[in-house]
Amino acid sequence: MAEQMSFPPGQSARLHLRHDEELERLLMAELRRHVGRAQAIKAETLGRLVLRDDRHVRLAIKRLIEAHGLPIGSAPTKPPGFYWIDTAADLEEAEKNLRHRALSCLTRLAKLRQSTLADLLGQMHLELK
Repeated sequence: MAEQMSFPPGQSARLHLRHDEELERLLMAELRRHVGRAQAIKAETLGRLVLRDDRHVRLAIKRLIEAHGLPIGSAPTKPPGFYWIDTAADLEEAEKNLRHRALSCLTRLAKLRQSTLADLLGQMHLELK
């Protein structure tokens, strides 16, 4: 079911879209200063820099990656945070983290369905056809 967006009185979706675009622009500029895995910056720190909470930061970074195809990686280990992917090693690290996170989520889903991961993946494969 699609989530209904509500806006404060007097504000429109267009105003929020401008704010989202501005947030994305600010985050992109900041992340370009954090090139490579070793320069990762935490969402909380980014939030302080752009005056937004880390939830909005994470959502905007997700949009930058998914909608605009920007090379932004994330890492849960030291140094944790987001970074601009610059090398093949950075990309490999980002891919490894995403695969791990995806498998973790799918494993939880399989447990909730009282199924195996293999059965779940098979069902998902059929659904994608």
